[in-house]
Amino acid sequence: MSTFKMNPNEHPIIDFAPFYANDSTKEDLIHQIQQACEQFGFFQLINHPIPTELQTAVLQHSSEFFNLPLETKEKYNQATGGFNRGYERLRSQNFEKRTKGDLKEGFYLGKDLPLDDEYVVQRRFRQGPNKYPSELTNAKGFRHVMDKYHDAMIELAVAIMKVLARTLGLDEDVFGDFCDHPVSILRLLRYPPQEADASGLERG
Repeated sequence: MSTFKMNPNEHPIIDFAPFYANDSTKEDLIHQIQQACEQFGFFQLINHPIPTELQTAVLQHSSEFFNLPLETKEKYNQATGGFNRGYERLRSQNFEKRTKGDLKEGFYLGKDLPLDDEYVVQRRFRQGPNKYPSELTNAKGFRHVMDKYHDAMIELAVAIMKVLARTLGLDEDVFGDFCDHPVSILRLLRYPPQEADASGLERG
């Protein structure tokens, strides 16, 4: 058993590389994540398999989309077509009516499924086709990068679920059936510069 101890004054940063080693270091990883969940309720992973280059590409494509004119972005408005996909206008989300709308704009994507897919026909929650903006300088690149990143994050999430299962003393595949066709939305978000506002509450 690992003698790893977490500093109560620092958030837990955990090296996830041992998950793929299948040796004693994997048991140490499981113990560390169990400690983090019990003591903090969250943790940060490093050395996961998501390439830095892919993360950078996501940010670059995201920035180019948000720099498009508003009328262009509105062509992909999330409110049209269903499936919770597409553009979310600045301040359009507001869960607290006492405050202004959230100071952010977004673009939502998920697993891209055709309209004749079984899950789409059955109207399963949040299952459907994505909206891909065609006005970008590399529209095909946007689609490729976002789909690849979404799939990679699902794979990482499944790996984390396996570790969490082990922390509960269960087989690591016990949650496998619940990870098929997950309701997972990739949210690209842009937060514009914020000026001081003394008029009331504000949400980012």
